[in-house]
Amino acid sequence: MNDASQVVAEVCTVINTIVDPCSRAAGIPAGLVDMGLLRSLAVRAEPDGVHVRAVVGVTEYGCLLGPAFATKIDQLVRGITGVVDVEVTLDDRFDWSPEDMDESYQQLLARRRSSGNAHFLSLRDLSPGPVGTAGPDKQSAIDKSTGDLYI
Repeated sequence: MNDASQVVAEVCTVINTIVDPCSRAAGIPAGLVDMGLLRSLAVRAEPDGVHVRAVVGVTEYGCLLGPAFATKIDQLVRGITGVVDVEVTLDDRFDWSPEDMDESYQQLLARRRSSGNAHFLSLRDLSPGPVGTAGPDKQSAIDKSTGDLYI
């Protein structure tokens, strides 16, 4: 790894491969960086290698995906050559807003909405899932196009 900016770019690229399920459900998948869910990132080169500290958030208070995001970030970033230490914490402020999204993703959403082609998953897009019920009178479902499980 040549310099800190190159490492930061690679870490951001890797983290952005984790797609926020809410964006996928809206029909326009976006990674955590594009969604503005990577709240902070610190990359430090030490004699033993690169140390990475990241803070990740979720789009709303009730979202249960924060720990899964943190685990996946840890796994992916540890796979980057030269990275020897990764610490991922969850942002407990729950202050995300649509303005936090990457500007190019915001523009893509605006174009999609203005064209009238916005796609939101409906019950007809989902098939019954193998999990059974997910609460009183609710059934889990699988998005046929992605295989994602919705409970």
